[in-house]
Formats: sequence, C-alpha cells, structure tokens
Amino acid sequence: MFKDGLSIVSFTEMNFPDRVLEIVDPQLLQELILGQETQTAIDEKDVQCLTSVLNIGLCCTKTSPSERISMQEVAAKLHGIKDAYLRVN
Repeated sequence: MFKDGLSIVSFTEMNFPDRVLEIVDPQLLQELILGQETQTAIDEKDVQCLTSVLNIGLCCTKTSPSERISMQEVAAKLHGIKDAYLRVN
C-alpha cells in the first residue's frame, strides 16, 4: 500500500498528532460514533484517547531497540489510558 519508502510508521509520524483522525481506520471511527448513544461525531475525549494509544505505538516502533519502551511500560500506559477514558465516560 505504501510506496517510495513510506511505511505505516512514517505515515503515522508525519501525521501525528495533528491529523490523528486521518491515521485511524475509518471503520474504527465509525464504530466509535455508533457506540455513543447521543453523538454523531468523534469528540475530544475520543481524539485524546486515540492520540495516546498511537503515541504508545510510535514508542514501540523506534528503530533502535534501546529507544523503545518496555512492554511493562506499555501495559501501564494502556491501563492509564483506559482508566482515564472510562472516568470521563
């Protein structure tokens, strides 16, 4: 799908964080909207959650293994994101 040296990581890095909604699969965005009883669009808390999760993904895809975060850190960060998201809802 990607050409000229572009990869999913470089595409995400180029569009992160300002264009998060252009990075995320449109089907996931549609499911977010459908899962919310009163909303017809993605709200700020959803964008913040997506941004946080994509940031973790970028931290996991650093070229050098020494620059990557550990899986223990990933798990802790994901739990924190989930807890914050559920608190707002």
